[in-house]
Amino acid sequence: MKPIRLFAWLVLVTLVTAACGSGTANTTVTSSTSTTTTSSTSTTSTIPPSTSTTPPPVTQDVEVFFATGDGSNCAEVTGFTRSVAADLDPLTTALDLLVLGPNAEEISSGAGSFFSAETDGAIRHVRTSEDELVVDFRDVRVALSNASTSCGSESLLAQLNGTVFQFDSIERVRYELEGSCDQFFNWLQRECVEYTRLGPEPADLSTNERALGSGCTPDSDVLGDGRWFGFVVEAEQAGVGFDLACWFEGSA
Repeated sequence: MKPIRLFAWLVLVTLVTAACGSGTANTTVTSSTSTTTTSSTSTTSTIPPSTSTTPPPVTQDVEVFFATGDGSNCAEVTGFTRSVAADLDPLTTALDLLVLGPNAEEISSGAGSFFSAETDGAIRHVRTSEDELVVDFRDVRVALSNASTSCGSESLLAQLNGTVFQFDSIERVRYELEGSCDQFFNWLQRECVEYTRLGPEPADLSTNERALGSGCTPDSDVLGDGRWFGFVVEAEQAGVGFDLACWFEGSA
């Protein structure tokens, strides 16, 4: 009976050994991938527009035209730049500077003119109507006596026209002396004309505008100071009886 028990133990040992013997072990490794997301917050700095304003200019430039050259061309003129206050009217300011004549620096650069400090304030008024300009002078014939020559008048008109027509808004200009175009051009030994950018044109004036003197229709029976044309009808110590008339010049 002992041999049978031994065999049983051998079978048991064999089975146990088989169970614990070498074999292939499959190992599965699970890799967990961790994804890290970095959130970057971008801050944009917005610079507000500047609220400061550029101050307005305190000066402006105008040109004043004076005679230049060797005298062979009476109408030769050159513009000289002047800086004036920005709040002044550029047209009237340029004309006021013109009748003051050239300054020392401009004279050294070859500028010449009949205008000088003696003719300061020679312009009575400047008025515009649409695109036409009227420049009315005081009686400056004594101070500007040389301007009545042929070359002198051409130079004077070139200086005036150069100064006036630098402004784009002006298309036509008429010059007067004490309110009369005929009187101005009679002084210059010419016929009354108006100037455009293309040259002179006949002036279209009413009959009253062609009358010389202080006027043909005074506001009262008493004549004030002025230049009157007429006939003395009676003379007494208390006054003079005067028959007022009008004196016309120029083209009929």
